[in-house]
Amino acid sequence: MQRARWINEYTKHHNLPAQYGEVPSRALSNFLSTHQLTPSEKAPQALDVGCGLGRNSRELARHGYEVVGIDIVPSAIEEARAITAAAELDTVCVFTELSSGDPLPFAPRAFDLVIDMMTLHSLNAEERAIYAGELLRVMKPGATFLLHTLATDPASTELIASNPGPEDGSYVLPETDMVEKVFTKEELLALFAGLECVSLKPQTRETTAFGSTFTRTYWIGGFRQT
Repeated sequence: MQRARWINEYTKHHNLPAQYGEVPSRALSNFLSTHQLTPSEKAPQALDVGCGLGRNSRELARHGYEVVGIDIVPSAIEEARAITAAAELDTVCVFTELSSGDPLPFAPRAFDLVIDMMTLHSLNAEERAIYAGELLRVMKPGATFLLHTLATDPASTELIASNPGPEDGSYVLPETDMVEKVFTKEELLALFAGLECVSLKPQTRETTAFGSTFTRTYWIGGFRQT
């Protein structure tokens, strides 16, 4: 994964405003609004892939989950721990420095829920293959994988033409030198073929980054371990 570039983002650039607030990702909020836990239900185990400063992990904890958040940026993990301790959620929400593109140190069938709110697009092809295999391994039968990632759209088509990346459907962001990969529906279904696709829909909206507002399209997906 692009560790050095992400470290620069969190320590120098701060180009992604949504990463620095406490408001959870819309995809996660929508999921939680339709998946309420009962008071007597045992706390489900959740994995937040690419957790950043932990806003989505904490939202899951507030809704009754026990959460592990992973990220490759040491300073992000440290800050996530501090914010979570201040919110008195550190007993049910922990963070560790790991890359989602490497084998994960978790037991098989460890998680009831895995969320990826904009991490997949930063992985290269080899890392994505490892990632998909690890999902299959660590998800319990019946577990849910909630995905929010980049879709092919006019903005990405322009970026691919002007700043092509190392693989098809990728580009280099001129502001940060980060490589991003956009996905077709067929690519995502093939990558996560070991899971049952419950829903996979495009969503177009305005996104603020680098001091400007862009119109981008995203995939919001729900998959289930069989």
